[in-house]
Amino acid sequence: MPQIKNSDASIARLSRVSTSIFDMTEHDVAEMVELPRVFLDSLGMGVSIVEIETGRIRFANAECCRILGYSLEQLRREHISFLDLTFPDDRENNRAQHDKLLAGEIDRYRIEKR
Repeated sequence: MPQIKNSDASIARLSRVSTSIFDMTEHDVAEMVELPRVFLDSLGMGVSIVEIETGRIRFANAECCRILGYSLEQLRREHISFLDLTFPDDRENNRAQHDKLLAGEIDRYRIEKR
């Protein structure tokens, strides 16, 4: 079972690991990052927040960083976007769904990453 250390060095045991990536407004990002980091790191799934226009990752919890193989600092410093982390054969579909989201044609989408 995956383990994540809490800020007090105790072990948070997880029974499920999955990843979700959300597009959020600047206000939503500010509210999200105000949540205690220990809570975000113990959710049992990877969570990241991306800039809606560029797709660059602005925040990722510990599980998301583990799944992606990057630290949060690397994700920010290297301006990595969700499309950079998308399997090449899936990029066009992912980009098309993202464009529909930006155009207001859909209010969300979900894509399995491989």
